[in-house]
Amino acid sequence: MYQLNDIANSLQRSLFGIHDDLASMDLLTQRDGRVVVEDINPEIMVESLAKEIETLFAERKEALMNIVNALEEESKGYKWHDEWSYDFSDVFYMNVTTANKIHKDGGEMDDLFGVPVNKTVAGVHTPIEVYEGYAEIVNGFKWSSVADKVFKKNKEENPSLSWQYFAGPEGYMRFYPSVSKWYAPPPYAPVDLYDARMRPWYIIAASSPKDVIILVDRSGSVHGQTLTIMKFAIDTLIDSLGENDYFNIAAFNETTSWVSAIVHENLISPEQWDCREFNTSLIPSTDVNKKAMKSGYSTYYCERNCKLL
Repeated sequence: MYQLNDIANSLQRSLFGIHDDLASMDLLTQRDGRVVVEDINPEIMVESLAKEIETLFAERKEALMNIVNALEEESKGYKWHDEWSYDFSDVFYMNVTTANKIHKDGGEMDDLFGVPVNKTVAGVHTPIEVYEGYAEIVNGFKWSSVADKVFKKNKEENPSLSWQYFAGPEGYMRFYPSVSKWYAPPPYAPVDLYDARMRPWYIIAASSPKDVIILVDRSGSVHGQTLTIMKFAIDTLIDSLGENDYFNIAAFNETTSWVSAIVHENLISPEQWDCREFNTSLIPSTDVNKKAMKSGYSTYYCERNCKLL
C-alpha cells in the first residue's frame, strides 16, 4: 500500500511539474504578481458569448439587407440597353482577371483579407467561358454597380466586415474590396475555372429550402421500362436537392404508404437517402384504384404546404 502511495505521489508531482513548465506559471508570477486564478461562471460566460454572437449576426444582416435593398431598387428602375443601340463606354468596372496587368501598384496588404486589396473600388470577375461584351453581361455590370457605394458604406460603418459580394445569374460576380491579382484556387491554377454560380453559397441562396413529397405509382400498370425510368427520375430529382432541403416518398395503390418503414412520415435530408430500400419497396403490385394518391395530397399539400411531384 505504501509503495502504491509513493508511486501516486510521484506521478502527481511529475504532472504538476509538466503543467508548470508548459504554462510558465513561474514566469507569470515573477513578471506580474497580480496574476490570480478566478472562478468563471459558465452560465454568465455563455450568456455573454451569445449576446456577442447575436450582435455580430445582426450587424452582418443589416449590411446584407443594405446591399439587397439597393440592388432591388436599382433593378426595378433600370432601363435595359441593347448592345446594338447603346454605347457601353461609360460602364466602368475592374476586371480582376486582368487587373494585375493594368495596376502596377499591387494594392495594399490587408491582414483581415490576407491579400493585397484595393479599397477604392469593387472588383468584377467573370467565368472564363463568359464573353464580357454580351449585352446581358454589360448591363449586369452597369446596374449592379450601385452596390459599390453600399459596399464602401458598410465597410466604413463596420470595419470588421470581410468580403462583400454579389453574383448574377449570367455568371459575373461583383465583390469588395477589389484585388490586384485574382488567385485561381488549386488544382485549377493557372487556369481560372472559378464560377460563382457553382459555389455552394450561390446555389443555396438561389434555391430556397423546401420540403418535398414525391408520390409514385406502385400499381401493376407501372413495370418494366416505365418503372426503371421512374426510379431514375426520382434519383435525379433527389440529387438536385440541397443540404437544407427535406423530402420523403409515398407510394400509392389502393392506399398510400411511405416507402421507408424506418423514416415513415418524417422528412429526411438527401444525405440520409437509401436508394436500395427505395428500389426494393417499388416492386409493382396489382393495378387498382389510383385515387389513393389523394391521401398523400390532402395530408401534405393541405396540412404541411409541401410541394407534390
